Amino acid sequence: MIVKDDYYERVDMKVYHEVVAPVLGKSILDVHAHAMAQVPEPQMRRVEHKYPGRESEPFPVEDLAATGQLMFPEQTYHAVVFGMPNPESAASSNAHVAEECRKRETFYPLYIPDMQASEQQIRNTVLQGGFYGFKPYWLMVDWKDEEDEVTVGDMLPAPYMRVADDWGLMIMLHIPGSKRLASASNIEWIQKLSREYPNAKIIIAHLGRSYCPWSMKGGISHLCDLPNVYWDTSFVQQSLSYKIFFDHVDPSKVMYGTDLPIGQTRGRRVCINDRWIDVTRDDLGWTASRDPQHSIEATFMTYEMIRAMREGAEEAGLSTADLRPIFFENGMRLIEDVQHTLQSLS
Repeated sequence: MIVKDDYYERVDMKVYHEVVAPVLGKSILDVHAHAMAQVPEPQMRRVEHKYPGRESEPFPVEDLAATGQLMFPEQTYHAVVFGMPNPESAASSNAHVAEECRKRETFYPLYIPDMQASEQQIRNTVLQGGFYGFKPYWLMVDWKDEEDEVTVGDMLPAPYMRVADDWGLMIMLHIPGSKRLASASNIEWIQKLSREYPNAKIIIAHLGRSYCPWSMKGGISHLCDLPNVYWDTSFVQQSLSYKIFFDHVDPSKVMYGTDLPIGQTRGRRVCINDRWIDVTRDDLGWTASRDPQHSIEATFMTYEMIRAMREGAEEAGLSTADLRPIFFENGMRLIEDVQHTLQSLS
């Protein structure tokens, strides 16, 4: 977890005041934040195998709250929170997130789906846990071995969609596959779910994983006008991706997310030959970095997301005033709608 030291004051806070604070109001809503009280051994081994040296320590809600307040020191930090979406930790993450969010008025939990649950079990879980919706993920589709084999339909079985539609719940959708937003399958499934479940609030995470512009170019024109489809900006740090996006999508459909805890990394995600790589201040084993004697004076990737958004939005003809609702009001409209429904059902 980050600390309030000299580097934080000298480097991070300089960027905060120059780049971040001008687009924020008194409160900020982070619509894409992870929390987990413990890391099961199978998950830790998988993380270390794919990303050697990547942070695989627990990140409980308490740490999320503290980190969010350090990153946005002049704002009240609100967050849509969910666990790490994989079979080893889903159950414990769901329990932890539900319990901790009950203690905090500004935290709103999402449920990682149990793919075997019946529709009645899903409804009971939502009401008992106070969940605002669902966070599906391709790893939960454990009957398929490869991500490119998984469809959005696999990740969102009909019982979950019916509950989301009946109660107007949120769905934080990390679309699967190497083609990302440009995938014909993903496009068709999002259009289908939007059409058949018009009351569900479908949020496309990471702008459809458009960390590089090719993905955005290949898909956004097919999805830009669906009335119940929204977008979260988490981890997108390419200004051209934002420029293309804002050329098609009204800012009122967009929400800011940090993807904490990984968003606290100091560095930036860049594109090289249509592939992304994270360039970081510290050598994390899975990132590119300089030698320690000549390290980069980088700041949090959460800030770099905002810098890139501002740059891309300016190229698309948007003002700071156009962007400000992305950081609180847009997401709160969805949350308040779900709150009203949950209260009426309790």
